[in-house]
Amino acid sequence: MRQVPAITESEPFDPTGHEQLRVSRLAMDVIGSKSRFSNDPKFKEAMARKTYFSPIYFRKESEPT
Repeated sequence: MRQVPAITESEPFDPTGHEQLRVSRLAMDVIGSKSRFSNDPKFKEAMARKTYFSPIYFRKESEPT
């Protein structure tokens, strides 16, 4: 996160759609939550295209996220 300031958050999933880690500059980091995202559109797109980039949005009227 320090090496690429343009990335605000990263959430790697295992092949079954379980969240392994959530690293964020704006929220608490989460390790091993095992939350299931297998039906989430971002997981499905990542599985189909090997990567997923979310739409840009503004958090609390700040710079684009």
